[in-house]
Amino acid sequence: MRKPNDAVRPRSGQRSTLQFHIIDWLTAVLIAAGAIALLLFVVFTPIRVRSSGVSDFYNGDLVFADRLSKYIFGFSRGDAVAVKNSSGSDGSRHIARVVAAAGENVVIAEGRVYINGQLLDESAYADAFDSGLRMEFEIPDGSLLLLPDERGGLGERDVLSCVTAFDDIVGEVRLIAFPLKRISFFS
Repeated sequence: MRKPNDAVRPRSGQRSTLQFHIIDWLTAVLIAAGAIALLLFVVFTPIRVRSSGVSDFYNGDLVFADRLSKYIFGFSRGDAVAVKNSSGSDGSRHIARVVAAAGENVVIAEGRVYINGQLLDESAYADAFDSGLRMEFEIPDGSLLLLPDERGGLGERDVLSCVTAFDDIVGEVRLIAFPLKRISFFS
């Protein structure tokens, strides 16, 4: 029990409340910076667009691809995804659009794409194939068909090279971060 004449001393010793406020603010800033770094470089990965065949993106754009959602939600037809380049070991990536999933039958005829016999409506973002291209194939297990939006000059060999292993897909593009006037989010 405390005696009446004992003085109550602050636990800070000689530190002032200003020093405690500064330390509190610095701690909060460091925690926020760590959380942002975790999000931007572990959950998301930054990609500089060098050449784009997808209509939403231009050369020079800085985009962020979500690395984790591919394991949780998978991909939907029409999603823009970042893909590891198969040619070379420079670690570069490109962006393509999801067209078909494993086990689906793909027919390209009269400039259009048919998935399991149904016409795929990509008129909002993709160009038609050359009308002379005619091919049919099935997407193997563990793969997706990823095509650019600019399809006019693609031949049969080009299309078949766009069948991509799931493991080669970095993630779905979620954000255009630069240039600032084009900042936009994708769901």
